[in-house]
Amino acid sequence: NSSIWSYTTIRSINIMLDRIDTRMTGILTPNAQAHWTGIGRFFRAMRYAQLVESYGDVPYYTREVFNNELDELYKPRTPRNEVMDGVYDDLKFALQNVRLDDGDQNVNRYIVAGFVSRIALKEGTWQKYYYKNNEQARKFLELAVEAADLDMSSGKYDINTDYRTLFTSKELKGNKECVLYRNYDPAAGVTHAIASYGNLAESTLNGPTSDLIKSYILTTGDVWQNATAANASFNLDNMIATRDSRFEATFYSKPSALNRGAF
Repeated sequence: NSSIWSYTTIRSINIMLDRIDTRMTGILTPNAQAHWTGIGRFFRAMRYAQLVESYGDVPYYTREVFNNELDELYKPRTPRNEVMDGVYDDLKFALQNVRLDDGDQNVNRYIVAGFVSRIALKEGTWQKYYYKNNEQARKFLELAVEAADLDMSSGKYDINTDYRTLFTSKELKGNKECVLYRNYDPAAGVTHAIASYGNLAESTLNGPTSDLIKSYILTTGDVWQNATAANASFNLDNMIATRDSRFEATFYSKPSALNRGAF
C-alpha cells in the first residue's frame, strides 16, 4: 500500500517511448526523436533508481504492459543490479542525446547531467562499499565523473552565493548555482513561504533534531565523532564557530520569545 511502490510513472514513460518509436517517425526530426527519447529514458532511470533505493529488487519493465499479461504483471522482482544496469543505459543515452538547450525552465543536458552525477555517485559508492563489486562501482563512478564534468566545465555554473542568501532568495534567475530553479510568480499563483520559515519574527516551535545538528561537519572536514575536545561541545555558539558555515546560515543562536521553542 506504499505510495512509493507505484509504477504509474514507469508505465506512462514506457508508453511515451513506444509512441515516439512507432508513431513519430516522419513527424519528429531525428534530432527531436533522439531528444524526447532521451527525456523519457532520463525520467525512467530516475524512477527506477528511487524504487531500487527503497526496495532493492523490483520488477523491471521497459515496455507497456497490458492487463491480460498476467505473467508479466505478477512476475518476480528483478535483481537490483540488473535494474541498475538498465538505469545506467538510460542515463548514458540521455546524457548523449538530450538537447543542450531547450529553452528556459525546460530539461536540458546540463540538468540531466546534474541528476546523473547524483544517481551514479550513489550507486557507485553502494557497489564499492556494500556489495564490494569494484567493476560495477567503477562503471557508475566514471559515469558520475563524466556527468559532473559536463556541468563543471561548461562555464555556466559556479559556487558563488552565500548559503543563506541562496536559500532565502525571491529570484534565482541568472544565479550560477542553480541548474534548474523554480520561477516564483504571484500572478501565476506560484509562491513560497520562505519568509514564514526564516524571518525570525513569527512564532514557531519547529526545531532541529539532535541527529541533524550532529550531521554538520567541522570546518576541518571532520565529523563530530572525530572532533577535538575543544570542538566537541554541542553548545550552539561553539558550533557556529567550529562547523561548516552552512550551520550558522541555518540556525539562529539568539532566538526571540516568539521562536525560542525552535532553538
